[in-house]
Amino acid sequence: GTLAVAALLLWDELDDETRGLLRAVTEFYAERWAPVEPRAGAYADTQCEENAWTALGIAAAAYLFPEDPRAARWKEAAAKWAFASVNTYKDHILHGPAAAVTFHPDWTTENHRFVHPSYMIAGIHLRSKIALLALLRGEEPLPEATRHNLELYEETLLPWSQADGQSVPVQGQSWWYNRQHEALQLHAAMDALCGHPQAASRAKDALAFIERIQASNSLGCLLEENGEELVIVAKDDQSAKDMEHAAACSTAAAYLLSRYAGRVKTAGAGERLSAVRPWTGVKMYPYGSTIVYGTGDAFNAFSWRNHVMALTLPARGTWDVTPDYASYTGTMRAAPAGRPEEEAEETAVIESKRPNIIPYADGFGATVTLDRAGGLLRQDAAFAALPDGSTVYAELIAAARGCVLAEAHTGLIGVRNEKYGALGDWAPGRKTIYFEGGARTYEGYYGRTPDRVEDLGRPGWVNVDGRIGYVLFGTAGVRYINRHVYPKWRGVEDTLVLNRRAGLELKPGEALPVFVAYTL
Repeated sequence: GTLAVAALLLWDELDDETRGLLRAVTEFYAERWAPVEPRAGAYADTQCEENAWTALGIAAAAYLFPEDPRAARWKEAAAKWAFASVNTYKDHILHGPAAAVTFHPDWTTENHRFVHPSYMIAGIHLRSKIALLALLRGEEPLPEATRHNLELYEETLLPWSQADGQSVPVQGQSWWYNRQHEALQLHAAMDALCGHPQAASRAKDALAFIERIQASNSLGCLLEENGEELVIVAKDDQSAKDMEHAAACSTAAAYLLSRYAGRVKTAGAGERLSAVRPWTGVKMYPYGSTIVYGTGDAFNAFSWRNHVMALTLPARGTWDVTPDYASYTGTMRAAPAGRPEEEAEETAVIESKRPNIIPYADGFGATVTLDRAGGLLRQDAAFAALPDGSTVYAELIAAARGCVLAEAHTGLIGVRNEKYGALGDWAPGRKTIYFEGGARTYEGYYGRTPDRVEDLGRPGWVNVDGRIGYVLFGTAGVRYINRHVYPKWRGVEDTLVLNRRAGLELKPGEALPVFVAYTL
């Protein structure tokens, strides 16, 4: 698809050999996949992305070589795969196997085994390039290239949108946090192809951050100037540097969609960095197992499956607090009594028992029971999002069997600590932690020194940079981990532990004191 866009823009400048190579590549792909039927899948590994990119690959041949006698068949196959990219069970009932189910009925879907906005966006992203190929040829886009875009955008991606245009990863993020480029293409496509009234503003927000991050990198790159040092997938030797091309392609596609569809009136960047999200309200996603509440200057979410976690984000969203897989519910290590060699470590919980989720007009409440550390411990947790945007998290941990609790980090908060000079106080490269009895500042950077781990006692409150605060009841100890060494790059990300316990022997049924964190 990317080759085809570039080729259509540069066709008159290509030599015969390059044109021949393009034909060989694209016709092989189209012939290979045109007769194949699309696949269904919404849990764990959505087929939205695969169906959409297959549609784009077939469309590349159809639009590059319209004079080919097979072109009409290729275009029909591209439409078939595009049609199968974004569907719920209702489409399957109405249209049969042609509408492969790739989304839950609440317009969430899963990849990497959790609800993942980057892969939900893929349904709009990849198909918008099919529309772009048509526009470059002076044709109307296939209706299948924008089918269900509005439902997907308005039910999930737009309500979750934050200050930099990105959608909040409500169940965590397995990729890097600076994905403003995919957000830019998303919003540009919704503006240019669907005329959504809020999309242009969101695109400008994303572009403002893209420009400032790039201006902060002396090499002019879009992500990180030392990208080859930042490992994403070690076994594939994949680093942040490898992702530069995707960021560049998304930015270019956003511009071309705006230019050729002609809807965007102002293509320049925003003059400001937004501090307020436009969406307010409560949305519950029973199939994606998430509930969210936005007030305009706070965003709260609770997830009771895939990653059981809670989120309270201030106005600047994930620039201040990150969506750790174990946010609030925490991580634990424990061993059966007398058998330390069988110690189990649990870094995230994927399933809850007895979830009770109640939405209100201006907030929500949630209670769950969690098995922890291989069933040695039971954690009863509650999370309430209050009308003003503040939240209350409460937990009671008890021993299901006799065990030694080696360490528990609950009330766990991810803290973003980036340094981008052109972003000013959004990313100054330091975080100041204020707490009852003192304050400490932590520098954010990769490598060079080991992690800095500090225990801050048992304060009654902790505040992060004056942007979000935590009032604590029953904490066993607060710890701050200023991280510099990362097994996987997502961004510069510290960890604040509001309730650390370690080295406790527990009898069957024995409970620890209740811990409560009130987040403002």
